[in-house]
Amino acid sequence: MHAPLPLVLLVALLPLQVLAEPLGIVQCRAWRERRNQLAVEAMRVEIALVAATRRQLCPQLEALAERANAGGDPRGATAAAETAVQGDFDYTAYLECRRRAEERLRRSRTILYTNQRGFTFYTLSGARLARQADGWQQRLSASCASDAAG
Repeated sequence: MHAPLPLVLLVALLPLQVLAEPLGIVQCRAWRERRNQLAVEAMRVEIALVAATRRQLCPQLEALAERANAGGDPRGATAAAETAVQGDFDYTAYLECRRRAEERLRRSRTILYTNQRGFTFYTLSGARLARQADGWQQRLSASCASDAAG
């Protein structure tokens, strides 16, 4: 007895399907990594802009905050963080400074792009990178099951 032709073809093609599946996973992972790289770089550019604006508005508070978050010298970062925790850092004033910086940007700059998550971009490079990241997200959503939700 011989197996029906379609069953023989199915058995013959099954190894190709098994090989094709991991390639799809690899491709989706590569696309996801590229999207993430672009999104992180876009955010870095915008965060630098906001930080520069905060430095203009409240240089002492921003300097303390930067030292508390410094990744370079652990002793300096620890000392600054301890100073902040001990109450020498005025969190209320810093939050107000952040609010003022964001407001200044909204008033003085044109929004060049708003990404799919609603984050606004004021710089040319941030907007360009964010558009590219959103393009990769569209590819992921269309082609990769785990990214269909965005």
